Amino acid sequence: MGTVEPLPKLDFTEALKDSPRQMIAIHEGYFTRLEGRLNELIRLLTTMAEHGKHYVNTFYSDALNDDKWNSKMTVLPSPWPCFAFGEPRLWVSHHPWNGESGVGSFTESLPQDATTVATLKSLSDAYAHVVYLHRVLIENASANICSSINGFIKGELAKVSETRSQLESLSTSLDDALARKAAVPRARSAELADAKNALTAVGTCFAHTALDYVAQINITQAHKDHIILDALWSFVKECNSFFSRGHAFFDEWTAIENGSISDTVAALINKGKCVERKMQDRHSLVPKVGFCCLKDDPGNRVRWI
Repeated sequence: MGTVEPLPKLDFTEALKDSPRQMIAIHEGYFTRLEGRLNELIRLLTTMAEHGKHYVNTFYSDALNDDKWNSKMTVLPSPWPCFAFGEPRLWVSHHPWNGESGVGSFTESLPQDATTVATLKSLSDAYAHVVYLHRVLIENASANICSSINGFIKGELAKVSETRSQLESLSTSLDDALARKAAVPRARSAELADAKNALTAVGTCFAHTALDYVAQINITQAHKDHIILDALWSFVKECNSFFSRGHAFFDEWTAIENGSISDTVAALINKGKCVERKMQDRHSLVPKVGFCCLKDDPGNRVRWI
């Protein structure tokens, strides 16, 4: 990270002269670059949020929440308290041929004993909370930082641009007033007085607007640091909340469910080993006698002899 040179300071006395033009140009160029970088940040955050939503939708199929499945599926209510925005639940189908996706679809592939179903239900609740926590993070983290950055762009930076437009408009009017006054012959005292009064009025407005412009630049420079830092901090705080809520949930879930799930998995492993041992003696079933194919048999069937 390189060293950033401080911008030149603007004061009201210099604002009434031509001398601050170069310093103002430096500030204007800085704000232009800053706005471009902030817009790029918003674009990247929006893209990140879209990818995050796609990730959540892939993790937890939207079809599982569709009302059209309600008549075919049963909701497994979660014993865990939801944090906000409602809580997603995974569905378990009564009918394996419904073509359901997600954790619930494993009900057609796993044994239908009570222990396995209860274990799948517990894992389904854990998956639902994983999706829920990611959804809250994706919705809130990018929304908070984008809202703050957009507020700065449409508020502070927009005021700078608006005041600059007013100053440029009055600058044109001031040039016109100067040209009109210079074009009036000295002999026409009445016209000369009117032109002088018009020049004074426009010049006064121009001076006030120049002061407003310098003030708005200084105010925006003073506000930008804490607004941008607070926006970035909001993202970090949301990530911290994501990990804290996940840690709190899985601490409780592990204390209650981890033992039973571990026992169930261990029992299924032992069951699989028993089946494997039984399968090792499969070749003993083959008779230790010869066999041949009787040619006079119309079906060419094998006969043991």
